[in-house]
Amino acid sequence: MYGIKCHALPTGSTGWLGGADIVPPVIHGTVVISAGDLSGCEWPTGSDNPYRAFQGIRPAEVIEDGVFVYRGDFPMEQAAVLSRIQAVRALLRQHQGAKAVALAKEAVAIAPEDAEAKAALRNAEGRQGAGSSQ
Repeated sequence: MYGIKCHALPTGSTGWLGGADIVPPVIHGTVVISAGDLSGCEWPTGSDNPYRAFQGIRPAEVIEDGVFVYRGDFPMEQAAVLSRIQAVRALLRQHQGAKAVALAKEAVAIAPEDAEAKAALRNAEGRQGAGSSQ
């Protein structure tokens, strides 16, 4: 709306709103997180919150007590995996199995022990084998 170039991070809402951008495993630069996303209120447990590490970091700026701005280099593996899982689900709804499998493999490569990433890969491979197209 304001012409500010940014990339949407995954949240609990982006899963049903169409997905977030694909997040790199490490972000170099500025990360802006709302108070709600930072608090983890959308996640079933604190460990599910991909932004919980930011809770222990002093923000560079706070906008209107509700938006936190961080600058630096930040490991974002959990958000990177989540963004790919959400994209896999969207691609499968669009019958794009090959693309879904590729993103699911990326998620597993980032976090080999992540149960949701492995489930997304199994689901994508199963759907691709059931006639899903590129």
